[in-house]
Amino acid sequence: MLSANPQTLAIPSMTVEECRNNDRGDEEEYAGWVKDHASYCQWNRVKLKYYDPRGRYLGELKFRFTMRGWAWQADDPASGRRVDFGITFDEWSADPGILKERFAVAMICQGWPDRARSCRRAAPLQVARTVSQWISGEPEILFAFDSPNSRQSTTDRERRATGAFQAIFIPGIPGPWTEPARTWPNTVRFDSAWYLKNNRIPDSRRYGTIFDRVMPFLRFRTSDPNVAEEARHIWNAQNKAEERTFPKWDGKTVPGKWPGADWKPGTTGDYLNRIYRPTEDPTLGRKNHAQAVRTCVAQWGENYTTGPNGERRHCDEYPFASTYQGAAKGDNRYSACPIDADHNEAGGRALGNWYSYDRIIHNDYFTIDAVDDSDETPAAAEDCASG
Repeated sequence: MLSANPQTLAIPSMTVEECRNNDRGDEEEYAGWVKDHASYCQWNRVKLKYYDPRGRYLGELKFRFTMRGWAWQADDPASGRRVDFGITFDEWSADPGILKERFAVAMICQGWPDRARSCRRAAPLQVARTVSQWISGEPEILFAFDSPNSRQSTTDRERRATGAFQAIFIPGIPGPWTEPARTWPNTVRFDSAWYLKNNRIPDSRRYGTIFDRVMPFLRFRTSDPNVAEEARHIWNAQNKAEERTFPKWDGKTVPGKWPGADWKPGTTGDYLNRIYRPTEDPTLGRKNHAQAVRTCVAQWGENYTTGPNGERRHCDEYPFASTYQGAAKGDNRYSACPIDADHNEAGGRALGNWYSYDRIIHNDYFTIDAVDDSDETPAAAEDCASG
């Protein structure tokens, strides 16, 4: 239904069947399923009662809807700060007395910080047909919203805006007897982050939209030969911090572990927050790395950069230097470890690429899923464990 070109990127990566097969798709607790930053869905069965203007009962309409949403990214704000929705209908059942009556489907989006403009209609606000036309017509209708690229705040360089969206199903002509049905509301974020655009990173765009009620995470595997030592270091930090990481202290924990697929929106936790030249301290990233290097030197000496066979090593740090939870935070909840330089560089590229295509902007929270699926423990990780 949606297409991509070199200037505009949208990923309609969820089918109707996939939505209906997911446990969250029809659960009010989650207000639908946010698969990832680019994809959202919700489905349910609806019953609507029809009355004439005098309040006399005319009949009942039943159907199933599946609403899917796609977030866009682009190098121009008109295309990038946009979200599209498709609502598919099936399982129609209508009493004969209402087939010529009106049935309308509308979508609303209440914006912030500007209620009217931060999330505004970009495609039809409402689609109305007779019940019989709905039953025999096209099964899917489309809606869209966008957000202007105006500066909402002098302190918000990313020009964030949010919108709370909801579909409304309206039986007949609105009146005192009309009882519409509504989908559960959910939210979308629009942003303009120029630093996410990088010509070396495929699918990176300046302007974009995300479904934000999801826990974003990046996965590193110890079985990946390109980042094995990076993955092992993160796994040790997340799971064996007291025994295998430096600096050492009793009861040590390190933040940022992915909470798993059962995470619920709004749940507080020990997450990471990206930094990009924070206004309160533009040098914080460099300070994070400098503190990690001091730990590597203190533990392994000035020559930690060379392995026993002459291989290059870098002082790897977790949480990353590009987070508020980095080594300079002052709570010693970090790990520094000399690892293979190529693994460190590959891990850094993977993180930077992911920041861009998943639209992780300044102060966004995220987590890391380090998976130990290798039978081998890299030598550098053993060094970090033993000191």
